[in-house]
Amino acid sequence: MSLSNLVVDESQISEDVLETILAGNVELIKEGEGVRLIGDAWKFSPKCQVMLYLAAKHAWKLIGAQREAPREVRANELAANLGIPINTVYGVTAQLVADGQVDSDGGKYAMKPRGLHALQEILPEEKERASKKTPGSTGRRRSKGTRAKGTSLSEQIKPNELSRAYVEEAQGILENSTNADKYLLAIWTAEKYFGLEGLTPAEVGYLLCEPPLRQPKLYVSNISRDLGKMRKLVVARKRGSSYQYGLTTGGIKRVTDMLTGPGSPEENQ
Repeated sequence: MSLSNLVVDESQISEDVLETILAGNVELIKEGEGVRLIGDAWKFSPKCQVMLYLAAKHAWKLIGAQREAPREVRANELAANLGIPINTVYGVTAQLVADGQVDSDGGKYAMKPRGLHALQEILPEEKERASKKTPGSTGRRRSKGTRAKGTSLSEQIKPNELSRAYVEEAQGILENSTNADKYLLAIWTAEKYFGLEGLTPAEVGYLLCEPPLRQPKLYVSNISRDLGKMRKLVVARKRGSSYQYGLTTGGIKRVTDMLTGPGSPEENQ
């Protein structure tokens, strides 16, 4: 073996390394070249989640139609799509920039080769830690988006497990939202916090009306009718005798806009 075999080229991001890192942790959504964490990746630390998201955005640069197109990400996109408080995002990205793992340009962030190698090193520990996080579970794991036989709705979706900070933010948004936007926020919450791939109309109503969100009574027939009209924001999948609705990239962006809103720190830069 020659010494040249020991040299690591940190000026390039390898597609093979990216594939190894992202597989099982991230979905690349063709519509809008979006990114979504999957499986135990939702349990990773905020730092690891941010790094995965930036790595996935760079993957789109490698496989997209315009390979040289920028794939920089703003902090408010990271906060909304990962469900991480904006101040935490600012702290994480500042540290990553200081460590030379992420580039920053006018409030936009992009993964550097050094950051990808660092992510590759911390992933095994993150996965091991995430595998031990089973709050509210029975110890038997289920595939994402499925419900164990005999499991009631209240056992699958537990609104009371939502953090107080999130509930306060969500209630503030819900007060000034249309019913349609409430449904989108409910679906986003289920995908982010409960690891589901979507909700049926009955589940949307349950999540919104049960404590702690406590919205006025919503009728399942109205929810079903309204979701059926939102073809650009949700995608319907048959589930039993009903339909399960998940968010499209457009739906995720809609919720992102609600969560960040005008006047956020990011918008004022």
